[in-house]
Amino acid sequence: MPSELERAVLVEMQIAIADIRSFVRGVTRDVYLADREKQMAVAMGLVIIGESARRLSAETQAKAADLDWSAIISLRNRIAHGYGSVDHRLVWSIVEMELDRLADVVERLSAPG
Repeated sequence: MPSELERAVLVEMQIAIADIRSFVRGVTRDVYLADREKQMAVAMGLVIIGESARRLSAETQAKAADLDWSAIISLRNRIAHGYGSVDHRLVWSIVEMELDRLADVVERLSAPG
């Protein structure tokens, strides 16, 4: 069972995932790539997820060893320090292909026992 702090971190991740989903709901890739506001909103959600992942213990991360935690954290660093050089085509692909799996893992890690 995760500690109280880690439960709070997992909740932060769940909220950021829900936010990202709401930002892209009904949006096509082309619309996303043309909408700077959506890009910035999604990027911020990914920064929150990466920062939260960094705060999880190695023990908690090991419970979902199939997830590339270092890539999640690295993406956060890339967005936070990229100064406008973020490839939003890649961000879209990550959201489209990886967000649901991350949501499932975070949900599983949040479950008691």
